Amino acid sequence: MKKTAKRLGKDPGFDAVASAGRVGLGRVCLAQSEPQAADRWFGEVQRLWPTDWRGFYWSGCAAAHGGRFDQAEWCFTAAITRGAPQGRAHIQRAYVHARTGRDALALADLHSAAQQWPLTAAVREFAAVVALRAGQLPQADWHASALSTPVASAVRGAIAHRRGDARSALDEHEKALEGGLADPAILLQHGAAAYRVGDFDRAAVSWSRAPGGEGPAATARHARAVARLRAGDLTAAIPDLEAAAEQGFAVPLEAVRLHAAAAAIAAGETEEAALHLKAGAGERSAVFLGLLDFEAGETEAAAAAWRQSPGDPIARLGLALIALRAGEDASAELEGLMDSALPEAIWRAAYRAAGALHARGGDWESARDAFEASIAGISADIVAHDDAFGECLYRTGHFEDLLSRPENPWHIAALARLDPDADLPLGAGPAAREAAFGLRQAAYGAAAEGAWERAAKLLHRSDSGGEPGPATLVIDTVVSALGGRRRDALDRLAATERPAGARLAHTRALILLHGADDADLAERCIAAWAPLLEDEDYWDRWGRAAARRYGCAVPKRALEDMRGRLRRLIEDAALRAGATGSVDLMVREQAATALLAELGGLPIGGGVRISCGPMRIAELGLERRLSEFVLEHEFESTGDPLIQFSHIGLGLARASAEQPAEALKLALDTRCPDCRARHGGRARGGGDRPLLCDADCPEFDRRNPALAALPDKREELSDMAGALAADALLDLAMSAVAKRPMDVQEATTRWRHALAHAERNGERASVIEPMAATALGRAETLTRRRDLDGGIELLDAVLKLLRGDDRPHHDRIVTRLSYLYGQRGVQRANDGQDRSARRDLERAVALAPHQIAPRRNLGVMLQNGAAKRLNLDSTIPPSAADMLEAIDLLAGSSEQFQAGLRIQPNHPELRTRLAESQKLHSLISAILSGDVRRIRRSL
Repeated sequence: MKKTAKRLGKDPGFDAVASAGRVGLGRVCLAQSEPQAADRWFGEVQRLWPTDWRGFYWSGCAAAHGGRFDQAEWCFTAAITRGAPQGRAHIQRAYVHARTGRDALALADLHSAAQQWPLTAAVREFAAVVALRAGQLPQADWHASALSTPVASAVRGAIAHRRGDARSALDEHEKALEGGLADPAILLQHGAAAYRVGDFDRAAVSWSRAPGGEGPAATARHARAVARLRAGDLTAAIPDLEAAAEQGFAVPLEAVRLHAAAAAIAAGETEEAALHLKAGAGERSAVFLGLLDFEAGETEAAAAAWRQSPGDPIARLGLALIALRAGEDASAELEGLMDSALPEAIWRAAYRAAGALHARGGDWESARDAFEASIAGISADIVAHDDAFGECLYRTGHFEDLLSRPENPWHIAALARLDPDADLPLGAGPAAREAAFGLRQAAYGAAAEGAWERAAKLLHRSDSGGEPGPATLVIDTVVSALGGRRRDALDRLAATERPAGARLAHTRALILLHGADDADLAERCIAAWAPLLEDEDYWDRWGRAAARRYGCAVPKRALEDMRGRLRRLIEDAALRAGATGSVDLMVREQAATALLAELGGLPIGGGVRISCGPMRIAELGLERRLSEFVLEHEFESTGDPLIQFSHIGLGLARASAEQPAEALKLALDTRCPDCRARHGGRARGGGDRPLLCDADCPEFDRRNPALAALPDKREELSDMAGALAADALLDLAMSAVAKRPMDVQEATTRWRHALAHAERNGERASVIEPMAATALGRAETLTRRRDLDGGIELLDAVLKLLRGDDRPHHDRIVTRLSYLYGQRGVQRANDGQDRSARRDLERAVALAPHQIAPRRNLGVMLQNGAAKRLNLDSTIPPSAADMLEAIDLLAGSSEQFQAGLRIQPNHPELRTRLAESQKLHSLISAILSGDVRRIRRSL
């Protein structure tokens, strides 16, 4: 700056740049909060260029920034007199006037600025606020009307507030609040406007946000509570009433809580009602709270609540009922309550409680008197339905009186005593159980007279009134069975027996066997007998019992023969009843039972373990428990429980019976009859995925209980079915190659489908190994029978199914096929079929290029062919064409011999053969000398 000082005042252009530079430096200092440094630069501009407005303008900004408003006003005035453009100095001086409380001067400056240049949005906001503060509402409205900012909305809202326009004030202040302007004055005015238009929600919110607005907010909440009470919304009004009460408002809070609790009870919201009553502190709240607790079974809580109101009749009656329920004497609590001066509901309930007290003591006559008093004056229709009164009549032997009251629940119990054969529904409850007891007594009387059918019918009717106890299980079962109601007998055993009890299991099995002509019972018969047939301990006990009965030992062979005959009897009976595949079902059930027994049996609680098959597991509803058990012990048995306790076990039974075609059908279609009927279609015997039940099929777990606990149970069943299908297809392929004539096409198709199943399961090797073994074994047999064509056809077909990485089976097939081609080639060469022989030998070499024998055979065959062309044993010289062909054959033989020597360099025969071929080749070349090309052209 010092270097340029000499040029100041001499060059106007330079002066402008110098002035601007000093102003810029001052502004930088001002931005860095260095006002003193900024003043020096701005002062230097004033001193050097006293007519330049910028030095004074920016000095004013610095002074205002530092709070020196008098100096700032002087500087802005000086800048104005020096022609500061665009009203900038007027605007800044207006800010100074507004900060010092001179709003009129500020408005005057803003007006002057507006005459020079359009005001910005921020300046117009400032102008609107200053005008509002000065009470110049039209001017404030004029400035704010052109803006849509939150400040402008707040100004317009304040103007509307002063003019009494509550709706407009509410809308404008809402805009200001939404824009983030939450000034206390705005919140208060917004709340006031909302209150005036009846919007108590927004009034309460805004006043609550404003500092010191608790009182107005309580006013709004009180008003909102009154509105909600008028609308019947008691629950929502209570928090507002509580808030208003905290601010000193007198509100009927207790009464509202009681009404809210009553409304909640009427709506079934007992928890909400309890909250209202617990919030109250009066005796009435305690009484009603006790009623709620009593209804919910919380007798201790109910008693505690009622003891707070010892003089209230409801509380005393409640305490009496609690004492009755606890088996205690309630006479003291009931004293004085059987007074008709009390509310009717109370004295009637007290009489009923007294009746219950008498009934508990066995005084049914007094109980009957008390119940009659409780229903005094009630219409006959109501009395007819009274359960307690009906029981009193029944217990006092007034059966005829009850017969005239068919609507009473105890009517059926009286009828069971007087006419047990009357066919009426028993219903439910104590009266039904008493009627069932009467019918059972009548059934035992009929059984004693030998009327088994009538006895079984009476027992059947008694079951609808309540289940019999275990004490009568055996006799009830016998009566039902002898009376021709086998299903009833089975239901009794199913409902009460311990599944592990052999005696009851035998009884159940016998009933099922005698009812096996029913298709619905046939499979259940198999499920029941399979565990018994596998239970060695049971048959040992049976044999010992028979020995004691007949006085001689029962041979083990006789027991085994009897078990076999019994098994066939069961299978035949089930088959006649329509249970298809009864033999397979029995095999599967017995195999599964043996596996479960091997694992110690399925624990079902109480220290009980059972061993049975999947059908019995499904009957008992133990699918998931079995699945979890076998998954935990899957590898601890000699068999696979996942297979035996699923549909796949049936297929395995067919496969074990050497019925692979039937096993394949079962493996490819695992669906239940319903899913099969719903979707149709059938297994085609190919490599398609097995058909499964629908994902939501309820029969899936019953048919495959071992899979019930698996998250991917359908995929697991599909994999097992695919594995079974692959095994069945392998058996079918073996049958196809074993029969005469051999059906290679069928075998190939079966193998291809088996590979498709195995590859889906990631078990390709499980098919490759038996397929290769079958093909190689059959090819060996055909070779011994001199059927080389059959062996080649079979191995060629298998080779097409193999991949190069199917080792070592691929290599074994290739080696054997190469050998067979070589043998057939030699045979054909010996038979003079040179072309066929050469093709076979070349195929043998192509299959096994690393072996010497195929190359040696091909080389010898080519060498012999060359010798034939040369007629070495004849005096007739060969033609030129024969000699050329011989040269080609010798070249081919030499190539094979040389390749063999590369595999085994010291092979003596190959060396000799190669030397012979080369020698013969040289001889022919010498004969032809140089005429080879001419001979070829002539040919």
